[in-house]
Amino acid sequence: MRRHERASVRRVRALRTQGSSAALVVLLLAAAACAGEATTPAAAPEKTGKPVASASASTREEGAAIPPGAPSAQPAAGAVRVVIVGLEQLAEVDARKELCVGTARCPADDEEALARDGLVIQSNLFDNGFVESNVAPPEVKQVGGVTEVVFRVTEGRRFRVKGITVKEPDAAARKKKPIRIPSMTLKAGDWFSRRVMVDDRVRLERAYRDAGYANVNIDVATKIEAGSPSPEISLDVIIVRGPPVTIKAVETDPPELAKDVLVLTTERGLLPGSLFNETKILEIKSLLAKNGATVAVSANAVDGRDDQVVLRFEVSR
Repeated sequence: MRRHERASVRRVRALRTQGSSAALVVLLLAAAACAGEATTPAAAPEKTGKPVASASASTREEGAAIPPGAPSAQPAAGAVRVVIVGLEQLAEVDARKELCVGTARCPADDEEALARDGLVIQSNLFDNGFVESNVAPPEVKQVGGVTEVVFRVTEGRRFRVKGITVKEPDAAARKKKPIRIPSMTLKAGDWFSRRVMVDDRVRLERAYRDAGYANVNIDVATKIEAGSPSPEISLDVIIVRGPPVTIKAVETDPPELAKDVLVLTTERGLLPGSLFNETKILEIKSLLAKNGATVAVSANAVDGRDDQVVLRFEVSR
């Protein structure tokens, strides 16, 4: 498991103990966006893991769900079966998306992997509007030579979005440099979806980072509307742009890459003294990786300042 996944698991465990559905939505929004491009403080959500393996005639055949009551062949040693109990509205295939337990990367005796998959199922429920859902800690047992992992789910009510408000409290910043805010994909009347909200937030972040605000912070506050005739949730998107960030220098590793990078940065106006632009940086990264190279990009603060960075492109083959 990745370090950010383990940290998310620990935070969700603590929050579940407190019993806050709205706060758990916010945490899962944050957890989904904590991995990605190294050039920025946060970036697009990353898909992790593979579909869960099911025990059938073939050991660890990934992505295949076993229908309830279906006859099964004699399982091979070490087979793992993941069972989700309690689904009444959500299709099981949607609840299983991106599960990892049962694959070589996530053995069934890995407690962190088990907790991570509980978080994934919770996220899948949130992606389909089940904001009050709960996933109990998994039960692991041996059944006929198969390691069976059971997740017990309570779906709860399914929520629609009542409304979305996008706010930037700093009026002076708005007036100094207006930024065109992209329209939200998630709209009033839609079923709430954590993933769609994450995608919307990433596009908002990109709009600000392309305008030079590399340290923009966007929080999503959720509120479950009490007393509504049908389950509804409201969203407040709060934007704090921070100072504009300029590029002080561009470094490369290996050093002989400097000439190629200089050509690419010059073509895009991404030279020392220019404003940070995430899209242009990622374009350069993509071009450097065209021939199968592995490219890492970092943007490091200069002497602790929050308004200057050094861009570094590292290429290995």
